Amino acid sequence: MRAAGRILLLLPLLLVACQVRNMRFLSPSTDTVTLAQVRQNLGMDAYDSVVESHRILVRGHYEGADGNGTFQRTYEPDGRFYHHSEPARAGESIERYDGDVLWVEASGAPSYPMTLTRTQLACSVEWILSGRWLAKAGSPFQSRFDRSVSKQGEPGFELQLLEGGPETSISLDPLALHPKELVIEGRTDSLHMELQDWRTRRGFAWPYTIRIRNKGRAPTILTTTEITFEPSELALQETATREAHLEGVSFVPLASRAIPLKRSASGHLLARPSLMGKEVGWFLIDTGTGVNCLDHQTIKALPDFLSSNPKDSRSISVVGLGGRVESRVVQGREFALGPLRIEHMEWVTLDLTGLQEIVGIPLAGVLGGDFFERAVVDLDLADGTLILHDPRTFDASLLPWRPLRFDGTTPCVEASFDPDHSGWFRLDTGSDDTITFHAPWVRKLRLVDKATQLIPMRLKGIGGEISAVRGRIRWFELLGQRFQKPMVTMVERATGPLANPDLYGNIGVGFFHGQRLVLDFHHHRIALIPR
Repeated sequence: MRAAGRILLLLPLLLVACQVRNMRFLSPSTDTVTLAQVRQNLGMDAYDSVVESHRILVRGHYEGADGNGTFQRTYEPDGRFYHHSEPARAGESIERYDGDVLWVEASGAPSYPMTLTRTQLACSVEWILSGRWLAKAGSPFQSRFDRSVSKQGEPGFELQLLEGGPETSISLDPLALHPKELVIEGRTDSLHMELQDWRTRRGFAWPYTIRIRNKGRAPTILTTTEITFEPSELALQETATREAHLEGVSFVPLASRAIPLKRSASGHLLARPSLMGKEVGWFLIDTGTGVNCLDHQTIKALPDFLSSNPKDSRSISVVGLGGRVESRVVQGREFALGPLRIEHMEWVTLDLTGLQEIVGIPLAGVLGGDFFERAVVDLDLADGTLILHDPRTFDASLLPWRPLRFDGTTPCVEASFDPDHSGWFRLDTGSDDTITFHAPWVRKLRLVDKATQLIPMRLKGIGGEISAVRGRIRWFELLGQRFQKPMVTMVERATGPLANPDLYGNIGVGFFHGQRLVLDFHHHRIALIPR
């Protein structure tokens, strides 16, 4: 068991998870580099927002004196992590940190907990490798100093867990300011890790080549081949975030709770809310958009709806089907739909005329993720009605709930499809399709080659249009239902959301016709009820 554990990236000998939360920085020199400079040079501006809502998976292979094999390292938003390695000539090894204790098992043997010394050692390495020492907010580390020390003429940082443990030194490349070596002093030996080929995606920086050196042993080289981001069931400060979404939200009693919806000829779902007591047109109900949108013509019709205070406005880049569009986020006044009343909800101003050709009628706006955060949205796709419930009082005890996760601000559900693939898909009520598979997975799984009844087509959306192929696959399963031989859309080349490799694709309302769909963003759950 210990031999197999040692093969696990050769890190389990010195790496284990940690229940110790904080780290201090030792004294800096006068010729220093700041943590902010390191973050900037690694391109980690988006790190905090991505890490707090995603599980990050790092996959690759390793080779060294103890053999070779493959590995997967998983990082959760709350600092937990998980190692799984499969040596080429031995059984698998697993190390799992549950937030308090590190558990190790090898070749199917029972798990056993590690010592505090190994736990402290692991925190020092894992939280540095995964970038948590550079987090701007919500970091598991606390520091007395945020500037580097100078060691042999090179900038670096010396770190230590507040509750004790080994001292850890990080040396920086003096030009790129990327961490280039990590040294941890053990009781009898030291661990040296050379960190090379840094790459950053979605704010998460990672060295794709790690060279591990221990005294008296040949080096082990870890080569990363893939990093993916899954929506995580965990979220930092989740309770506070939920309550913040319900500020300014109220529900008034009405004689009839059912709100009639319009289904356009294209199959899209539309509602007519009121802004400042006035109906201004049809709004697309769209979980695939993380924000609410207002068309420029709607703003002209209600010039006082959006706040004129510069403090209530900020710039934003909207990534659409055909590319990126620059816009503004502005706080709005009273919004009402059925019993729901919302004050100060934010809106993105956009030109939505390009969507008229898709939906079939002019759109006054789009109800996206900010709207869904404030109510339990109960869609009856048989009757074409909508009921909005107060998430604070809704009786959900009898519904067949399944987990709902989030990629940024858009909801995701887990699904599987022929022959044995499974993964996370964006849930997009703004799409009339069944599934639109993302380009990276269409190419990797050769979906077009395996589908039948192929039909070329064009997809249109905010920012432009792209080419796609329509075809039939053998089966698709989600939310407890299996659909036989569905027609799906496959995109081979794309930018924007359909190029996201962290999700397999986009699920529209095509699967839900004639059924009841209940979305509870507030409690991260979803229910699909056949009629």
